[in-house]
Amino acid sequence: MALSRKRKIIIAVSAVALLGMIVVISVFASRKDEPEVTVVKIEVRPELRSTVTASGEVRPIQFINLTSEVGGRIEDIYVNPGDQVVKGQPLLRLDPTQLQSQQEAQAAGVQASISDVQNARVQVSTAENNVSQMQQGLAAAEAGLAQARQGVV
Repeated sequence: MALSRKRKIIIAVSAVALLGMIVVISVFASRKDEPEVTVVKIEVRPELRSTVTASGEVRPIQFINLTSEVGGRIEDIYVNPGDQVVKGQPLLRLDPTQLQSQQEAQAAGVQASISDVQNARVQVSTAENNVSQMQQGLAAAEAGLAQARQGVV
């Protein structure tokens, strides 16, 4: 069976088209979607060193003396020397046991003072009763004296 000329041309064109598609697909498949990189040479300068030997005193721009309203042992430090801090930022945490023991001692002192006041009130009440009894005794003695004077006359 002999192929007709038209059929041979169609087969040849199809083969060339197939070969062209294979080439195009292989080119796109091997191509990567990486951006183009430009390489630039940078000139490295030698390190510049200068040593100065001098004596002097280093002073801060601003000097701040920090104090605490309460004393105690430091448990945690939240900042390092040279760190910048803002107002209200905690710098450290104190051990609360010493403060709690001071608070308990002061509370005990308050209770002792309350007890002393109650004792003083009892003593004042007792003294007022004694004064009242002595006034009654004085009144009775004065009445007895008045009767004795009338009996003498």
